[in-house]
Amino acid sequence: MQIVADLIVGDARSPLAYLEQRGARAARRLSAQVSPGTPVALLLRNEAIFIEALTTIRALGARRIVLPWTYLPADVGRVLTESGTRLLIAHADLLQG
Repeated sequence: MQIVADLIVGDARSPLAYLEQRGARAARRLSAQVSPGTPVALLLRNEAIFIEALTTIRALGARRIVLPWTYLPADVGRVLTESGTRLLIAHADLLQG
């Protein structure tokens, strides 16, 4: 039995299968830079891109570090340093204090 689901955020509707395809495509592009077990951090709001990024990390076999989007830039920097994160996937405006 196949389950078909959509992610609905506000007025936007995204089929989960589409988000998973995009995540798999991103993983293929990043696979030369990110090996399995590599820490990858997310600093994203609760939007469709968050699911896409999770799918990317899963496909890479990377270790995910989810940062609260309310963190201040100094807090983000501290966590990235302490965790040895090699890649940060973020909404750019969240990095500006």
